[in-house]
Amino acid sequence: MPSLRQKFASLALCAFALAASLTVTGCGSKSGGVAGPTGGTATINGFISLAGTGDVPVAGATVTSTSGASTTTNAGGQFTLVVPAGQDVRLDVTKANHTLNQLHVTLASGERRAVAVGLLAAGNIAPVVVASGGSLTDLSSNAKITFPPGFVNASGPVSVTITGLDPTTDQIQALPGGLQAVDGTGATKYLKPVSFAEYTVKDAAGNVLPYNPSAGAGANIELPIPASLRGQPGYANGDPIECYVYDPADGKWKTPVPGVIGPSSVDGQPAIKATIFHLSWYGGAPATTDVSCVQGTVRDSLGNPLPGVSVEAFQGSRGTTDASGNFELQAAANSSVRVVASRLVGSVFQTASDTVQTAGPGGPCLSSSLVLRTRPASYSVNAQLADLDDSGSPVSSVFVQLRLGDEVTGTPVSGALVQVGTGGTWHTIAEAAPGTGYYYSAGDFTLTPGALYTLRIDYGDNGSFDATGQVHMAGIPAVTTPAQSSVQPRTFTAVWDDPGTGEPGYAPTYVGFNNHSDAQGNLTMHTMFLTAASSRVLGSGVTDPLLGIPNPPLTAGLYELMISSSAGPYGLSSGTPGIPSASNVSGSGTVGYFYSHSITPEVLYSSNGSATRPATGVVARAGAAGRAREARERAVLLDRSLPLRISRVRTLELYEQYRRNHRTAARAAR
Repeated sequence: MPSLRQKFASLALCAFALAASLTVTGCGSKSGGVAGPTGGTATINGFISLAGTGDVPVAGATVTSTSGASTTTNAGGQFTLVVPAGQDVRLDVTKANHTLNQLHVTLASGERRAVAVGLLAAGNIAPVVVASGGSLTDLSSNAKITFPPGFVNASGPVSVTITGLDPTTDQIQALPGGLQAVDGTGATKYLKPVSFAEYTVKDAAGNVLPYNPSAGAGANIELPIPASLRGQPGYANGDPIECYVYDPADGKWKTPVPGVIGPSSVDGQPAIKATIFHLSWYGGAPATTDVSCVQGTVRDSLGNPLPGVSVEAFQGSRGTTDASGNFELQAAANSSVRVVASRLVGSVFQTASDTVQTAGPGGPCLSSSLVLRTRPASYSVNAQLADLDDSGSPVSSVFVQLRLGDEVTGTPVSGALVQVGTGGTWHTIAEAAPGTGYYYSAGDFTLTPGALYTLRIDYGDNGSFDATGQVHMAGIPAVTTPAQSSVQPRTFTAVWDDPGTGEPGYAPTYVGFNNHSDAQGNLTMHTMFLTAASSRVLGSGVTDPLLGIPNPPLTAGLYELMISSSAGPYGLSSGTPGIPSASNVSGSGTVGYFYSHSITPEVLYSSNGSATRPATGVVARAGAAGRAREARERAVLLDRSLPLRISRVRTLELYEQYRRNHRTAARAAR
């Protein structure tokens, strides 16, 4: 039988894309576009997200154009930039501890276009001594680089960053340059992406350092073969494969170097091994001049075709939909190609994506139908501190749920840095399992009753906290009346102490449950109440004014009393009488609730059903025989209390459901 702690923990747990649409409909070059008349200006509206996370926005990213204009993204990851018309303009998208992304645009005078750009949070960052060289591995991807001595012109240690990328996933949208390559003869080709990583070296002042051409050797890299490609032809140990470096100066993948697949020195799985002499994005990706195409229609949620929507193929060309919402894009042949559409409606970005397997050269044009959806406007946070005590040994726990969009149906936010602290001491709360968006810790530290705790969240785990909230920790109420095993009359005053009382700003709400068992062992929920006081008259006959639950005089039988204290908005409790409901977590497009609660050990007592209690209020036993009899009755009392514990948990669940339903109704009324 699960303990109350387990039940309550279970209850608590229940409680973009690099897409620039800058050419005409049909096949075209990603880096060019159709040049409009020179002179005048054009406007770019953009949305920057963490690639592979389902539209998690990146706030505070810098967007700089070669025309000199620069801006930063807002809390929702959006930006607006005015650029010269009729010119090829390169946009550099950067943020500290993120990968570089770039795109080239050419717009007509007065034109306004929406673009969506993906970034990746930087992988492993560590110092490497220049004089001796060394190795660094991105533990999240197993990409690795090994430097020879003197690999850059600097003395002492430098900071090396390595970020691996799996292009067979949505992470492909963080690759700069649109996967358009230039081979050794200058011919333009498409890359068929296999595995990528970005390598960056910085000195103590933060300056990016190039590879030292005077170094005695190149750097050796290992790019892991994605699990989805292992075992397929061309990806076995010993197979050759080309590697290309990205040149930020012109946005092209170039300078191919030979690579060969062999066992990774990190985990023994197949990996591309090559020697490089540049520091930038590198990718193992055979180049091809064989092209096919992707065509389709972009519609809204009602099925209406949408003209003028930006569409991009990874790897392939860019375009916009025609008057009937149709598009046709060039794409690499015999490849898995991701198609992304985006547009700006007022101030709201809408996106859609699909993955298709293209045919061979000259084969049929594969179809992809896209339905635009509105990008979620904000993050939702549901965070709680809890002290749960069902045996006299309280267990402190922290639970945080992160969603992009609605707190119930939104996309889980994984990989965030979540911390809770008080008095300058911080505790990092780990994600329960990757991809769940649930962050949970129990028994790792002790929560102090009445103390003010701060929650802080770094959605991208990049060193910049995006959202914060505060709440006082609810103390565990200690029931003084009724005493354990006492006998009470049909009406009496329950009293409890709260160890958090007296702390400045601490204002808890108490939820009381008084469960009853009749002589036959049948269970009923006798009393439930809400109060800000530290006492309550049970059996008064007065209906609870906040919950509307009756409070009739107690009949004879066994009872179990439990008091739970809470502080803050108590979760998703908008509209619940007597409990605060306003969001108290804010920042970077965030709405959320940070609350605390504690639960007492049960107090087991009886009622004689009369207007008066026994003289002592406790059944007295004399001598050893009396103590033995009392022990036997206590055992029976505890045995009968087991179904009462179940009833209590059901009561909590019912109350949680009541609050959720009440909140839904309140939303509908608004």
